Amino acid sequence: MSYLVIIAVVVILCYLFKQKKLFANPSKRILISDVQKAKDILNSSSLDSRVKSNQNLGLTFGISNPFTNSDRPYHQDFRKIIVKSIDLNDGGWNRIKNITLKAVNDYSNLDKGGIVEIVPWIQQITLNVVLCGYLGMDVNVDKVINIAPGIINDLWLKSKELNHTKENIEKIMKTKSKLKNLFRSVASEASETPNVIKKISEIARKHFPNVFCSEATNNSLADDLESPLNVLIPAYETMWRVVLYSILEIKVRPSLKKDYDNKELNFKEIDDAVKTFLKKPNHSTLKNDSSILWCIIQETLRLYPPTRHIHRVDEKNNTVTIDVEKIHRDPENWGEDATFFKPKRFFNKMNKAYIPFSYGKLKCVAADKFAPTLAAILISAILDRVDDIILGQKTKESLFLKANLPFENNRRAFDKFEVTLTRKS
Repeated sequence: MSYLVIIAVVVILCYLFKQKKLFANPSKRILISDVQKAKDILNSSSLDSRVKSNQNLGLTFGISNPFTNSDRPYHQDFRKIIVKSIDLNDGGWNRIKNITLKAVNDYSNLDKGGIVEIVPWIQQITLNVVLCGYLGMDVNVDKVINIAPGIINDLWLKSKELNHTKENIEKIMKTKSKLKNLFRSVASEASETPNVIKKISEIARKHFPNVFCSEATNNSLADDLESPLNVLIPAYETMWRVVLYSILEIKVRPSLKKDYDNKELNFKEIDDAVKTFLKKPNHSTLKNDSSILWCIIQETLRLYPPTRHIHRVDEKNNTVTIDVEKIHRDPENWGEDATFFKPKRFFNKMNKAYIPFSYGKLKCVAADKFAPTLAAILISAILDRVDDIILGQKTKESLFLKANLPFENNRRAFDKFEVTLTRKS
């Protein structure tokens, strides 16, 4: 097995060196925190410029999708498939709602004291909903749910901090293989392959026939093109972080100070919005009848953008970095209360300095409807089933020091953050 891993590493490295897309030393790094410059860059940037900046991501996760593959016809077909898969009717959204409510019950440990680590708890619920709700897997996914989030988190960090030694790359290859095998195992038990995964496989074979022919030598590339992770990683990664920070602001921050008073968070208003939304969970209800939920999601994406930095590689091989978090917290863009969680700033208006899903022709296709609606279902299901999130004294003391500041926005910020959940009566 180790011999095969080494061969796979050598094949991938040779391919990427040949394409001059990996380990290229940029001429310089350019940091952009002006919103108009950022929009101009994003609006004019090409698919190639995005793909070049994401090669570590492709290598680390073994994915070949429009974030890591610059083939334009493939990108167009891939995009069409995703757009169709996220265009859900009321029945589709109701199905996802029911799956989400069950997932909250299953993973909240409420019958055994409700003690959970908050990050794995939200990751497990979110991954369950993506697998069973969005992808439609009709099997028990617990063996993936209990292991995959931690692996994905570790690989994501490695993709940002890639150490190019042979030893480290071999470790990444083994971890990536373990992750892929987990999802293959679950997919093989399903009664049929999820439709969106099937369609992605079909266009991969259409656009890259030489990779799949019997004489092909680079089987790892074929595996990357057909990997479920091509769809799962984008769907899951942003979502769990939006849900986490929304719940932290709604349920955790109020417990940090006895004199907590955020006039923007009327808890009865939120409770009523949750009940209304869960009766008919769709984008129209979210925006028109449960607008405080919509505002909470937009404000979470502003204050805690899941993609803190967007990277592009320009024609001179410079890495251009858009500092999304700085733009979203800049008082010049948002006023003196820019670092405070104030959802109602989004009532009936949008700020031009808002780019959580990028901007222009490469903006995420799920940004406008699917992503906020799915986030609203996840957040509403948790608020509907969980009454309080109680902090341990040490945790409370450590967070109290930053009670008036945004929570730390990184993947390790809430490691081992244990809370006690109480059931909604």
